[in-house]
Amino acid sequence: MLPTITAGIISYNEENLIEACINGALKVADYIVISDGLMNGTKVDKNQRSDICTGSTDNTRKIIDKWVSCYPNKIKKIYLDGLQIPEEKDLRNIQYFYSKSDYFLIIDADEVWDDQAAMKLKSSISDFFDSYSISNRLFFGYPTHFLKTKHWRLFRADQDRFFCGNNEMTDMVHESFIDCNFFHYGYINKNKVKEKMDLYSGSHYSGCGPWWYQNVFIPFLNGTSVEDLLKINGDTLHPWGSIDRGFAKDEWGKLFIDKTIKHPPLVII
Repeated sequence: MLPTITAGIISYNEENLIEACINGALKVADYIVISDGLMNGTKVDKNQRSDICTGSTDNTRKIIDKWVSCYPNKIKKIYLDGLQIPEEKDLRNIQYFYSKSDYFLIIDADEVWDDQAAMKLKSSISDFFDSYSISNRLFFGYPTHFLKTKHWRLFRADQDRFFCGNNEMTDMVHESFIDCNFFHYGYINKNKVKEKMDLYSGSHYSGCGPWWYQNVFIPFLNGTSVEDLLKINGDTLHPWGSIDRGFAKDEWGKLFIDKTIKHPPLVII
């Protein structure tokens, strides 16, 4: 019998991808907890950070509500407006509180799971392991160009465990890796990439996001070779390259090109 999974999704202004994200999450998870909004302390413009959580300003919520109405027993929504939630790990713990399953899976709102990736994950889970890192194809500038990255995403649900970081839980003792290669579209649209770098430059990307956007991402779209970009950015294409070069080089060192990739339905590139 396959283990049950609760997926936790955090969204903000993802109207182009949130439908495909939820549709894919239903392939891999038995239950979904989806939150919408920026946490307080996140930059809302160049000079100001929000004091309270604020919600999406596009059609993301309308799409979420549609899916909740179709699957009221499988999808739980949490809207953050007016709440005081300072960090992503705090929101993860709120989502984790609502978990109804054997495992808790992190899915970003710009990620899409297809049937193959979902089955690979569910069939690879072992009772021996507490936590799993999972591979994905992070599409970089084009729907044919991607980096293979991996992050801690799947955790055994236990009432004594909690999130101590964005992608880390306490008692991560028995750890393993699953090569799922789901679709991560967070770095494919230059306008969305700029928005992400600006929003999280003071926290998630620790101030290096806008610099990376101007000096790595845009030059790449304009034709600068990967080899030259690696020289410029210290053997990495990662936004965190100036902070943790060892991690960044390991994660974002090689760019793959595959023109035969079939993207999941409902995805707007």
